[in-house]
Amino acid sequence: MTATWIWAASFYAAATSGYKYGVSGPIHYGFWGALMILFIYPFGMRFRELAPDGHTLGELIHARHGSSSQLILAISNIMGSLISLMVNFTAAGALVSVLSPLSFQTGVMIAGIGVLSYTLTSGFRASVFTDFAQLVALMAIGIVIIPAVLFAMGGPEVMVSGLSNLTLEQQNFFSSEAFFQQGAPYFVAVLAYAIGNQTITQRLFAIDKTKIKATFITATVGYAGIVIGLGMIGLMAVTIGVEPLDGNMNNLIPQMVSTYLHPVFIALFFILVIGSLSSTADSDLSALSTIMMADVYGKNIAKKRPC
Repeated sequence: MTATWIWAASFYAAATSGYKYGVSGPIHYGFWGALMILFIYPFGMRFRELAPDGHTLGELIHARHGSSSQLILAISNIMGSLISLMVNFTAAGALVSVLSPLSFQTGVMIAGIGVLSYTLTSGFRASVFTDFAQLVALMAIGIVIIPAVLFAMGGPEVMVSGLSNLTLEQQNFFSSEAFFQQGAPYFVAVLAYAIGNQTITQRLFAIDKTKIKATFITATVGYAGIVIGLGMIGLMAVTIGVEPLDGNMNNLIPQMVSTYLHPVFIALFFILVIGSLSSTADSDLSALSTIMMADVYGKNIAKKRPC
């Protein structure tokens, strides 16, 4: 659940929030995103009651509102998964172009073919299995990368002294600007995304019912720790006066890593981002196949075929 909820954009957006809003920025991105995982729990228990043998959110809607509503939701979720795939693969292309001599298009092709190849082996089972391995890598590398960047740029004392370069609003942990411009809009957007996203619903229906609560609590803590931690790199950047490469905020984390760390750490960071985007991309591929078979083919095509 944690690996699926963390995608490449999580790192870049968290760092951007830290850069723009200062000390409270990473919290307003990572905390609300983590809280959304926890908020799914009570809805999830109700979903399992309404559709105990369900596979998709569309089947849940069918149980309450009929087949037309199921098809409408299926089309919406198909579009959402396709957009998510596009975002993750383009993020891979951008990363490859920044950290290697390969082109953006080559990076997109490598990511797409790689994720598709192992997802085809066993679908959802492959997605869950690789998610576990990817999360272990995310946690281990995150624990190494974040302190490494901090000490490479001079240690905590340099960062603390650099806080004086921030505006008063950026120095305020309870910044109203950060809450209203980052926290509150993100809270609403991610809540809607969480409840209506098939990648999360698919895992919700797959979990042993007795383990749903423990799963969502653990995922909440895991997401918060990784994303808030990586968002702190954006705060580090603003305290020492780093300007984003080409004015693009998405370059902040790759820029900090490539500037301050040894090539070995750059390679680890590359694995971290690739793992995060592939864990979400393979979930989207599995979600797409489930929606097509359960909501589109199963309910609207197969039942109309003559016996």
